[in-house]
Amino acid sequence: MEYAPLQRLTRFRCTLVELLIAEKNKTLNLTFLKFSPYADKAQNPFSDILGKTSTTFVENFTPEEIANTSVEKVIRFISETSRSRLSEEEITKCVEELKKLSKKAYRLNPKMLDTVSVTLIISLEN
Repeated sequence: MEYAPLQRLTRFRCTLVELLIAEKNKTLNLTFLKFSPYADKAQNPFSDILGKTSTTFVENFTPEEIANTSVEKVIRFISETSRSRLSEEEITKCVEELKKLSKKAYRLNPKMLDTVSVTLIISLEN
């Protein structure tokens, strides 16, 4: 009985870590479906794909919207979302990369895009 409480806590922590990894993988798969090049860590302009600014951005924009939205509006959105933690130079560079990625992105059927977007938002909340 001396080690039973520690064993229980260790097993519970292991279960939580496994669940977190599974949820992150589901989120990355949904991100790939919504915005294929964005899910690639090598191409993503944000340092953390699952960071607050990045996830808020992918929740609110589709590749089509990024391509059709003015640079100023996207810069303003990222600046507000990041709470000015990024410099203007970093944000401008980020927006340029996002515009390039949006042109390369695979376009989903609008019906499928709605479903993927809702599922992605729910997954990100988890």
